[in-house]
Amino acid sequence: MRGAVQMVGSVYFARIINWVAYVLLLRRLAPPEFGQITMAISILMLVTSLKRFGLHVALLHRYDDVERLETTHFLLNGALAVLGAMAAITTALFLPHLQHPFSSLSGATSGETLGIGPLVATALIIFAILDMFRSLVQTSETRLRKELQFGRLALAHASSTVIASIVAVAIAYLGGGTWALILGFSINSLTYVITYCGMIWQRLPPRWPRLRRWDRSGARELLRYGIWFWAAGILQTLTLHFDRLIVGVMLGDELLGIYAAAHLFAQIPTGAVTHMIQG
Repeated sequence: MRGAVQMVGSVYFARIINWVAYVLLLRRLAPPEFGQITMAISILMLVTSLKRFGLHVALLHRYDDVERLETTHFLLNGALAVLGAMAAITTALFLPHLQHPFSSLSGATSGETLGIGPLVATALIIFAILDMFRSLVQTSETRLRKELQFGRLALAHASSTVIASIVAVAIAYLGGGTWALILGFSINSLTYVITYCGMIWQRLPPRWPRLRRWDRSGARELLRYGIWFWAAGILQTLTLHFDRLIVGVMLGDELLGIYAAAHLFAQIPTGAVTHMIQG
C-alpha cells in the first residue's frame, strides 16, 4: 500500500513538473524544433519496437524461476538492445538521403523543411545509444517489480523526469535551441540509469551475469511467452507514432511540432493514470 501511494504521488508530481516545463519550452522554442525531435523519437520507437520481445513480462510470469532465469534475461535483453541501437543508428545514417524523395512526394518546395533533416539523424543516434543503456537495467527493474518495490521504481522515474525537465528549460533559456530537447531527453535516460546504480541497487545489488549460467531452454521459454507482447507492442507503437511520421513527412516539421504539442495537451487528463497502469 505504501509503495502504491508513493507511486501515485511521485508520478503526478513528475507529470506536473513535466507539463510546466513543456509550456515554458513552447514559449521559448519554435514548432519546427519540437517537430524534429518528435520525428526522431517516433522513428526510434518504431525501429526499437522490433527488439521489444516482452522479456520483462515473461520473466515476471516465471515468478518462481527469476533467480534461475535472470542471467539469461540480462544477456538476451542486452543482445536485443545492442541490435536495436544498431538498427536505429543505421536508419539515422540513411535519413538524409530520404529528404529529396519525400520532398517530391509531399510536393514541398526547396524552401520548406520536412521532419527528416540532419538534426533528426543526429538526435536519433544519440537517443538510440541512450535507449540501449536504459534497456540494460530492465533485469534489475524486473527484480524490483517482483519484490514489489514500486516506491523505488516510481522514485527512479520521477527523479529522471524532474531533472530532465529542469535541464531542458535551463538550456532553452540559455539559447540552446533544439539541443534543449535533445539533452533533456538524454538527461532523462542518464538519470534513470544513475538512479539505479546509486540508490536502487543499494537495496537489491546487481548479480552480475555469468556466461556459464546461460540457460538455452530458459531463453526459449522467455521468447515463447514474450512473442505475443512483441506483436502487440509493434501494433501499439504503430498506432501511437505512425500518424506523426505521416504529418512530419507530408506536412513538415513545423506542423508536426504543433501536432505533437496538441496531442500532449490532449493526454493531460489521462496521462498519469495510463502511465501507472502500464508501469
